[in-house]
Amino acid sequence: MKKMLPDATVTKLLLDSAHDAMPYYDYCKANNITPFIDLNWKCGRPPVYKD
Repeated sequence: MKKMLPDATVTKLLLDSAHDAMPYYDYCKANNITPFIDLNWKCGRPPVYKD
């Protein structure tokens, strides 16, 4: 997306529970993006990630 739309700015990101993985949260944090990701309860993770 950055290559095709270099002037576009993403500040919020909406994803489904298939994307409930730490690399997505890390990427969003590093790029000042607020993620809205449905939590995947099947993985046995805590319901909320800290920070």
